[in-house]
Amino acid sequence: MEFEKLILDIASRLESVSGHKKSIIQADLGDMSDDIEDALFTIKVSESNYLYQNFPKLKEQNIQTVEAIGLLFLSYLTYKLRFQLKYGVVWPIVSKDLMKNEKLTTFFHDNYFLNNHPNSFLKMCIEKACSRFEIRNSFDHRDDEKVYYNTILLQMGILNRFSKLNEWLSYSSFNHWCYDNQNLWIYRK
Repeated sequence: MEFEKLILDIASRLESVSGHKKSIIQADLGDMSDDIEDALFTIKVSESNYLYQNFPKLKEQNIQTVEAIGLLFLSYLTYKLRFQLKYGVVWPIVSKDLMKNEKLTTFFHDNYFLNNHPNSFLKMCIEKACSRFEIRNSFDHRDDEKVYYNTILLQMGILNRFSKLNEWLSYSSFNHWCYDNQNLWIYRK
């Protein structure tokens, strides 16, 4: 699937999810997971060239390239790696998976990671995507060094485990993260 069409389809599904803040898992993108993976490994957008990329369909919808990259990356993690990721060991697993696909290309890993951790450009893309598409995130808690771990894990939450959890998570202010056996949830004081 073409990159722009894929991003527009993901954005459309996210928009159809009710509530102010959404998790990627709620958009039900499972049928697109192969297209998401293909796009991640074929798109040649980097920090040095993203301003020069021409994506007219995205521009028509006021979607910036960095927002699209962030959305693509979060979607990839959610649908391709969600059963492998767990609190505290996100980046080594992501980096290993990206390098596993090096037969295809190392472009994404080479341009978005530094020492097997996301570089500042990828972090900016994630933040911009969360802001633009109203995606749940942990960016209100800058003092926590794990804001990106938490933001990623929120995309895969246990939304179907408790009947009212989806509504409960819809409130944007929260104080604590709880973790138990690879499940992440939030509680408020």
